[in-house]
Amino acid sequence: MENIDLYDLAFAFSQRPEVSDARVATDMCPDDTVLVEFTNGQVAVLNMQDEYPAVALGMLYANADGIREHDPLESVHHDFEGEDDYGDGVGDLIAQCTGGVTTMDTVEFFRDRKWPSTDSRILEIPVAGLGNVAVQDWSMLDDVRFAGYLLPEPLRNRYFGLLEQDDDPPEAAWDAFMDDLWEAVDAMGPEEQADWFGEIHDPATIRARYWVHDGIEYLDAAHTMPRDE
Repeated sequence: MENIDLYDLAFAFSQRPEVSDARVATDMCPDDTVLVEFTNGQVAVLNMQDEYPAVALGMLYANADGIREHDPLESVHHDFEGEDDYGDGVGDLIAQCTGGVTTMDTVEFFRDRKWPSTDSRILEIPVAGLGNVAVQDWSMLDDVRFAGYLLPEPLRNRYFGLLEQDDDPPEAAWDAFMDDLWEAVDAMGPEEQADWFGEIHDPATIRARYWVHDGIEYLDAAHTMPRDE
């Protein structure tokens, strides 16, 4: 292709499971902007320049606040010139934004008993969504004090401070706390997220975990140690 169609590009992003929303952002400057929101909370802002109409240039941000604060994590780009559709290019941009982790990369947790609401002792989670699953499972814990001890510092002290207030804290205080928890978990690497997920589900019951890439099980998230070697 010689020119990127913003709406076609946004639509191609919206079809990917790593993406929660993608749209042409008419309220941003420059006008030729595609805003891509990923399921892990990160946001990419992509622009096309008149001199290079087939090249998507952009910045990746930890969240929407990063855009407002002009605090990008990294830059991304892809040249669509000569390509017939947006599939490969969108895949490349997503890989750049996710550090090469794709929806085909998963982590398997092997337990000594069945996982809740399943008939299996094996739970497989997409690596790109591991942090989301961990936060959601943490928020469902019945023992609020146990949940607090699982939190990283300084969120732990802040959490107990909210719990121990004589009057119920305003909802805004809890919302702000959860926003910061999401940010803290997003900042973790996959191994750290997996460790935290294990703590939430009692690490003594988890016998093993393996990282799956291209159908091969690895002992590490970086896929450098195959399980069978």
